[in-house]
Amino acid sequence: MKSLLIPVENLQPSDRTAMYALLQNHFQGITWDGFQIDLERKNWVLLFVLQVVLEGWGLSHYRRLAKECRYPVLAELFSSFLQSESRHHATGTTLFNQITVSALSQTTILDVLAQFLFMVQVGPQSLLAAIEQVKGHLTRSQKIQILQELDTETHSGTRLQILRSLMGIKSTQSILQTLEERGAFEPLPAHQCVY
Repeated sequence: MKSLLIPVENLQPSDRTAMYALLQNHFQGITWDGFQIDLERKNWVLLFVLQVVLEGWGLSHYRRLAKECRYPVLAELFSSFLQSESRHHATGTTLFNQITVSALSQTTILDVLAQFLFMVQVGPQSLLAAIEQVKGHLTRSQKIQILQELDTETHSGTRLQILRSLMGIKSTQSILQTLEERGAFEPLPAHQCVY
């Protein structure tokens, strides 16, 4: 089966009708108006979250890897990603700055980013799970000690500030302000990261 990613604005009326019919066949309660709103909202949500935030974060990550890598061949490979990542991020930022984001899209973007930022705030939970898998059960205090020794609060804080800077474009100021008011850019101390 072949699939094709088409920008929403390039969909023909027949494409929209076919997509709507497919959804109606598999889900209950789908309305044409709801389908249209959902289609438009996802377009801007994906553009901002993927191209502006995540591509931008990838760009900073590859830049750091290329700069700090001790193996020239591997450093060159990381550097080769920079041009593509930079183009994706710049395109997303330019497109997003040219639109007015609806209240519904802003709410969806806010919800997605709040969940994502929380994962960054709590640090490397998968690392704790991997250590526990090798060493056996870890107590809460042992997990806290591991996170403290890894200085995850500092590392999470650095990552959160990079992400914050990527979100600081003109059309997302209210989203950024709401996330700041919620403390989404503040790293959590180790004792708040262990459940």
